[in-house]
Amino acid sequence: MGYDTYDPIQPVPKYFNFYLRWVMNNSDVITSPSKEMAKHAINQGCQKKIKIIPHGTNLSKFNHLEENDKKAIRSKLGIPEDHIVLLAVQRLTEKKGLQYLLMAAKRIIDKNNLVFLICGSGQREKRLRISARLMN
Repeated sequence: MGYDTYDPIQPVPKYFNFYLRWVMNNSDVITSPSKEMAKHAINQGCQKKIKIIPHGTNLSKFNHLEENDKKAIRSKLGIPEDHIVLLAVQRLTEKKGLQYLLMAAKRIIDKNNLVFLICGSGQREKRLRISARLMN
């Protein structure tokens, strides 16, 4: 379960609740990426135990670059070596709320040695690019 059962921006129509409740209560296993999403399933009538399986990343798969490679990437992107990189990799949709993250990032980037990178594509890409340019 996830945004297919709960979406704070575009709520699931109420007439779907009967079907969601039926599917959840007749499924062998119910999983959720967070406790918060699980609470919404319970509020929608899920009576089954919900297993929380958070989204995650195996950092060992991505931490294989040699120091020279890291320096080359920073150089190519124009990122000073003393700056911390904040990275968001995701679909660029309104649901993800990156516009709010950009507003918050602006407040902390200027006060710290930070660079904020957004990787992805989607319907919000053009607007996010414009917002990011306006931050500079």
